[in-house]
Amino acid sequence: PGIDRPLAVGVIFQIAYPVEDGGEVLVSTTRPETIPADTAVAVHPEDGRYCHLHGRYLINPITRKRIPLICDEELVDMEKGTGAVKVTPCHDPRDYECGLRHNLAQEQLFDEQGFMELENGEKIHRFLARDVIIDTLHSGGFYRGVKDFPMTVKRCSRSGDIIEPTLHPQWYIKMDHMCDRAKAQAESGQLKFFPGFHLAFWNR
Repeated sequence: PGIDRPLAVGVIFQIAYPVEDGGEVLVSTTRPETIPADTAVAVHPEDGRYCHLHGRYLINPITRKRIPLICDEELVDMEKGTGAVKVTPCHDPRDYECGLRHNLAQEQLFDEQGFMELENGEKIHRFLARDVIIDTLHSGGFYRGVKDFPMTVKRCSRSGDIIEPTLHPQWYIKMDHMCDRAKAQAESGQLKFFPGFHLAFWNR
């Protein structure tokens, strides 16, 4: 829903993140459209390929912002992909937990309708934004290819849309007073049940 063409899933993209003072780190991602909200790249602390980069900074290839290379053994499986994982705390539950552990910024990318705003102010659907991001990576020399990658995609049971993890304020209702009022209204007859035997379930 929301786009007029099929969306390719089950693929993983290889993207180069420049190291601040020279070199690059190759990152594997199934969601290049979220790169603008990346606030770090994570590696496993025991992965020898990246030991020389511990404590260094990379450059986000889309926003050109300076982001840290962090070590996180809970998030990263060094046997998967390149062993370097982009961290997008606002749009992935595991990245969110990683962000809390490392005090990373949380950058919201999509609005509640699943649109993101481009630099020119245009709003574009999250999955159409993927093409824009890939084109930008190509033109900047950061795109390194795509591979097949079996994966599970979580979808809404009602709309069929792909679920987008995002941060929202949580709120709670104190229920005891509300329950007392509802029970009293049922007992007084202000609140009626059809069929009437459901009143017994209401009062449990």
